[in-house]
Amino acid sequence: MPLAPIHDILLIEDVSAQAELICEQLETGEAGPFRVTLVGTLSAGVEELERHEFDAILLDLNLPDSVGLETLDTLKRRYPRIPIVILTNLDDKTTAIQGLRQGAQDYLVKNALEMDPAEVLSRAIHYAIERNRLQLQLEASQVSFRNLVEKNVDGILVVDQLGSVQFANPAVKTIFGRHSLDVGDEFGFPVAHGETTELDIVASEQEERRIVEMRVSDTLWNGKKAYLAALRDITERKREEEELHRAKIAAENANFAKSQFLAMMSHEIRTPMNAIIGMADLIDHKTPPEEHEQALTIIKESGQALLTLINDILDLAKIEAGEVNLQKDAFLLGDLMESVYSIMKTPAERQKGLKLHVAISENVPKIVTSDFRRIRQILINLVGNAVKFTDRGEIRMRVDVDASRGGDYLLFSVIDTGVGIPPDKLDTIFGNFVQADSTIYNKYGGTGLGLSISKRLVEALNGWIWVESVPGEGSSFYFSIPAPATSFAKSVVLGGDAACEPIRNVGSIADISVSDALLSSFMSNVHVLVAEDDPINQLVILKMFKQLGVQPDLAQNGLEALQMSGEKMYDLILMDVQMPKMDGFSAVQALREREKALGHEHHATVIAMTAFAMEEDKGRCFASGMDDYLCKPMRGRDLRNMLFRWVGEGLRNVSEVETGASASTFSDRVDMTSLWDLREDIEEKDEFEMVVDVCLLAISEGVANIKTAVRLGDSKELGRHAHKLRTSSRQLGALAVGKLSDSLEIMCRRGEIAPARDLVATLEQEALLAMDIIRKAVATIFG
Repeated sequence: MPLAPIHDILLIEDVSAQAELICEQLETGEAGPFRVTLVGTLSAGVEELERHEFDAILLDLNLPDSVGLETLDTLKRRYPRIPIVILTNLDDKTTAIQGLRQGAQDYLVKNALEMDPAEVLSRAIHYAIERNRLQLQLEASQVSFRNLVEKNVDGILVVDQLGSVQFANPAVKTIFGRHSLDVGDEFGFPVAHGETTELDIVASEQEERRIVEMRVSDTLWNGKKAYLAALRDITERKREEEELHRAKIAAENANFAKSQFLAMMSHEIRTPMNAIIGMADLIDHKTPPEEHEQALTIIKESGQALLTLINDILDLAKIEAGEVNLQKDAFLLGDLMESVYSIMKTPAERQKGLKLHVAISENVPKIVTSDFRRIRQILINLVGNAVKFTDRGEIRMRVDVDASRGGDYLLFSVIDTGVGIPPDKLDTIFGNFVQADSTIYNKYGGTGLGLSISKRLVEALNGWIWVESVPGEGSSFYFSIPAPATSFAKSVVLGGDAACEPIRNVGSIADISVSDALLSSFMSNVHVLVAEDDPINQLVILKMFKQLGVQPDLAQNGLEALQMSGEKMYDLILMDVQMPKMDGFSAVQALREREKALGHEHHATVIAMTAFAMEEDKGRCFASGMDDYLCKPMRGRDLRNMLFRWVGEGLRNVSEVETGASASTFSDRVDMTSLWDLREDIEEKDEFEMVVDVCLLAISEGVANIKTAVRLGDSKELGRHAHKLRTSSRQLGALAVGKLSDSLEIMCRRGEIAPARDLVATLEQEALLAMDIIRKAVATIFG
């Protein structure tokens, strides 16, 4: 058996006879294995306690240097963890009992030691040591429990069967905030064993709502049955669950909307495709020649509808990818509104019989800085939307200063008398692939992309867009964007020849279109290579070139194009991007490496041809060594402009011979693109020539009226006629006349009549030159 441990005992007793008796009993082994240290005063006992560790103290309360319970208090304060057994006389038993209340583990009556001292001492000391050990363990457990409970992030609450709080840890106060619970307070929530419930709690002065999960179990508290409630704050979890639920609903709605969109897209694509295929099939058979023109018109219109649809989708994709490129320049606000009006007049007035009104508030600056192209796109979308959903009445397009946001903001509005929008749909119509009602698509068609694109563009311009509508009465769309006014001095600069710098670039040599006749006379000496693997695309491109008088060589893939370009020097190479054996990117890279290795001064001009139309696709084409970019499907005008851009030097010489005009005439005086656009809009030759004659007459009369106003010093009439001349001259692309008209109008607003007189002679000369160029161009090019 293992030996029992020897306990070190400190005996503090000043009566020698009793001290000797106790020492003898403890040290002889009859009472147990004890080692005793004897002292006769409290101070001597303290010194021993400082030098040694003892398992227990036998203490006489009445000592020479300390009497009564003070002796016990002194030792308990200094050595609270050592058990003390009081030695007392029979007549001092009351004091001994009080000593137990103050921390002693036991007491011994000295007279009882004479009867059986070994048994009494052994039992008392072992009891004191064990009781002290258990007490220390209990205290340690209580400290651990207290730390666990008080530091727990969950609330721990004890409630009696009447609902009164018996205990609450600090986390409860955090959960309940200003409604903190204290012992004795009513809990206020029903509790039942085994239940898990959620509590709604207003936790703070700001009335923040908190959700708490409560789990209840039975417990005993002070010997009575009670409930232990564990409280966990699940506010964040519930918020995340709600957000996940909302996200799930949004995703389901988005999937549903996209499904609807795909169904609409299928219809939108199939409708023009059916027309194209059907009309092409009719032409293939024994269709009377007089019906061919109608079939071709339908094919052309259907193809344009498909291209518009594809452009809308690409626009949305670019916006969502954050690839909206803004170009903020100064421009005349009147030009913007006139441009939108001229584009939307035909669908509004001619096709649906609606009146289209345009108004600019008097306090709106004439010249502002923003993105002309993007604002026009937004307005065209909004007016087009209004035209679609308006069967009778009118559409009003207006621009005002947005007084609510400051003078630098313009407020655009498009107001119609159409079907209107239900109130519950107003918040959704700007979403992707969304129309206010699925039945609308069945009646009016469309993809629901226009308003979404408009909203994204307005936001890209740091603006806001919103709608007001009454079902059956019409809708009003508004958008406000920053467009600060620009001073005239910064916008228009007069040169020595009285010519004006353009407020926005309305034309350049690279953008000028010329006639098939002029191209044919020059292109016979231009060598072109087309690299295209698709048979249908080959046929279309070769037909386009044939109309321009060009017979290009054809390569079936990139590898063949690379070989042919090494055997013959080409002025222009049109390179498809995706081809078998070698794609366009690899072919051009190999071509550039070969040119570099051979040291040829000739740099073959390579134009990418691809259906990829994103900005990164263009960037990849240029990075591979290509010089320019054509997006499929191509139009004849696109090909003409591209040819003129890259082989235009010689072509301008031909233009000079044919029309009697210098190369600078086309770039500085007349924008041939305007004439081509007008010719394509007016198919009848006689009607086209009549419109040109009317515009030329308006230019001639405008110059005459301006001369009269200057002579009379009438600035108001001068400004009015200058404005009219600007409109009629730009209709035919008379750039110089239009710019001089701008300058005159601006001078009139500033009250500068004297400089205006100096411009009149230049204006008259430019007008005569422009009219002569236009007449010759119409006779030669369009004859």
